Amino acid sequence: MSIISDIKKLSAEHLLIFGLLFIATISPGMLTIYHYKPLFNNIDIFKLIFLSLSFTVPLYYVNLFLSAITLSKSKADSDKYDIFIIAAIYSGTILGFSIFYSVILNLPIQKFIINTVIFQIAIFIMSIIIFIINKSKYNKNRN
Repeated sequence: MSIISDIKKLSAEHLLIFGLLFIATISPGMLTIYHYKPLFNNIDIFKLIFLSLSFTVPLYYVNLFLSAITLSKSKADSDKYDIFIIAAIYSGTILGFSIFYSVILNLPIQKFIINTVIFQIAIFIMSIIIFIINKSKYNKNRN
């Protein structure tokens, strides 16, 4: 078996999930590194990918936890990838808005981190509200 034959076996769903994970994890880290200190000339690609992942994966795991509590247990037909997709969307949105806002206003790295934390808290509050709404709907449907 070769790598090319394994890649050909991947479905569109797998490629979509890979694309979302790339957008949510690697690309925001690279954009952050490029905006605040252009390391593209001084670092090889593998080190750059690992450095990008070290910035974004902790945020992705926090959002993975939030997406797990957001999805209600009443969804019997939910896809097994829903939690990962929602976490990728949360992470990509948070980091995308933070980077965009920081680039437009030319903010220092400290303000970028503060903006990221503020956007994460907003997503956390939104997830709690969605969880409460889903729980009340589930309890109404049970009765």
